[in-house]
Amino acid sequence: MKKIILFLFVFSVFFTNAQWANIGSPAFSAGQVQYTSLGIYAGVPYVAYRDLANSNKCSVMKFDGTTWVNVGPAGFSAGGALYTSLAIDNGFVHVAYVDGSSSNRVTVKAFNGVSWITIGVVGFSGINTSYVNLEFDGATPYVAYQDGSNSNRLSVMKFDGANWIQVGIPGFSADVASEISLTIMGSVPYVSFKDLNAANKLSVMYFDGANWQYVGTQAVTSGGVGKTSISNDGTTIFVAYQDNAMGDKITVMTYNGTWSVVGTAGFTPGTADYLDLEMLGSDPYVSYQDASYGFRANVMWFDGTDWLEIGIPGFTPSQVLYTSLAFDGGLPVVAFQDYDGGTFKASVMKYEPCFDAGLPTLNLDQTTICKNMPLTLSITSGNLNSADYWSVYSGGCGGTLIGSFSGTSAVLFPQGNTTFYVRGEPACITPVSCATIAVTVIPIDSSVTVSGATLSAVSSGGTYQWLNCATGYSAIPGATNQSFTAAANGSYALLISENGCTDTSSCYTFSDVGFDNLSETTIDIYPNPATGFVTINLGTAQSGALQIMDLQGKILDSVQFENSSLINFDLAKYSRGIYVITIETRDSKIAQRIIIE
Repeated sequence: MKKIILFLFVFSVFFTNAQWANIGSPAFSAGQVQYTSLGIYAGVPYVAYRDLANSNKCSVMKFDGTTWVNVGPAGFSAGGALYTSLAIDNGFVHVAYVDGSSSNRVTVKAFNGVSWITIGVVGFSGINTSYVNLEFDGATPYVAYQDGSNSNRLSVMKFDGANWIQVGIPGFSADVASEISLTIMGSVPYVSFKDLNAANKLSVMYFDGANWQYVGTQAVTSGGVGKTSISNDGTTIFVAYQDNAMGDKITVMTYNGTWSVVGTAGFTPGTADYLDLEMLGSDPYVSYQDASYGFRANVMWFDGTDWLEIGIPGFTPSQVLYTSLAFDGGLPVVAFQDYDGGTFKASVMKYEPCFDAGLPTLNLDQTTICKNMPLTLSITSGNLNSADYWSVYSGGCGGTLIGSFSGTSAVLFPQGNTTFYVRGEPACITPVSCATIAVTVIPIDSSVTVSGATLSAVSSGGTYQWLNCATGYSAIPGATNQSFTAAANGSYALLISENGCTDTSSCYTFSDVGFDNLSETTIDIYPNPATGFVTINLGTAQSGALQIMDLQGKILDSVQFENSSLINFDLAKYSRGIYVITIETRDSKIAQRIIIE
């Protein structure tokens, strides 16, 4: 039983709207751990453990509000440590452990803010100890342990400010004592243990100032026990134990002149192990490993009538060992060895109140937009509370997820008329309702059909500009008809304006457009070959565009003409070679080679 500073009240939220959550990252230790022991002071959790990543020595870590950090150096004990037990005295963290560097005697160290110092001397107990428990009576530390120097019987020692001294006689139990647990009530030490002298039944003893006495009688239980854990509420002793008679489920008993069962014997859903009993006010709580939940952690409390599970049964992600229970502001916190895919590292979880996100008030920067234009959705009021983010759906609340964001706004690109459904997630228990807001998207059809080297806009009601994708979507001069015929290899797209909106099609690439098979319709260009001005005879007055290109399809020049039948064009500025002149009118496009000498 650990002495913890706590608030003596119980939240009704335990059974309504709360959840188990990791404190910091799960599996935070450097490597595998054993004998996890938890203490909390001023809201800061501390965990001591046997650190297999540091030569099996003792390490202590604390959560600094952001991450888990070592308290002093990792692996600070001189040798390997077993049965680590942590307790906190007025903010000073103490750890007792079986010290492998001292013939497995007990050593107690405290962290003074700079380094770990030894309380008294190293290895002050007899040799070959086990089942070490550390507790404080005010500022006085006590340790209980199985004493290898006294035939594995039970011994208790305390530190008097100068030396560790025996409380009563060493090895005071009648025979071998195991599964030992210690608590202090009214400056009186109490111990529970598995009593070999009583057919492995539970015995509880206390020190009356002169001798160790049984609480009630020896052998409290009718059958054998496994692990035990003792605690008190200031006036009454409580003991939890693995009850062999109940299939190794947990039973809790209390002593009020006689021993009686608290609630129902064997109340846990399945076989229990690695149990820890702690009191919150007058209410007993038990953390343990529950076989019926895949050997995951479970916590139960007694409400005065029944034993109830705290939150989701078997709440840890995977199986656990060495559960250790404490309270932070009236809320249970559990440390444990976390299987975590075979890493067996330390994790700590807290049962936290959970408050669903409020129903948000939504706003759109536009309620009518063009297709493919950005739309800003804002949360103007409403809190996430315990939720992590706002989720945006279409097709219904919880329908098709569009995206999620944790701030107050998001940019969306609706492709059609859309009603947005927004709620905070994840929910505490069941999904919450969604707020809704709708946008109207003006339709515009930028689709294009392809026939040979000709691209045609499907829509006939817009204005058009054909673009050269290879030159940064630059406008092709004069290419403003519904159809466009590529005169050279390249990549082309349509920019269409319709209903006050514009849209750009995908690019269409041509790689087989050549000048070997030009239009069968010819125009009269003379002289050809040419060295300067040429005359282009269209035959009849027409309007359109003239372009001159090289054989790679690069447009070198372009001119517009209106109601002309003869066009004069100066070619003197071009180098010698073969070029292509194209004439595009509303009804046709003609291309013809010309040679410049």
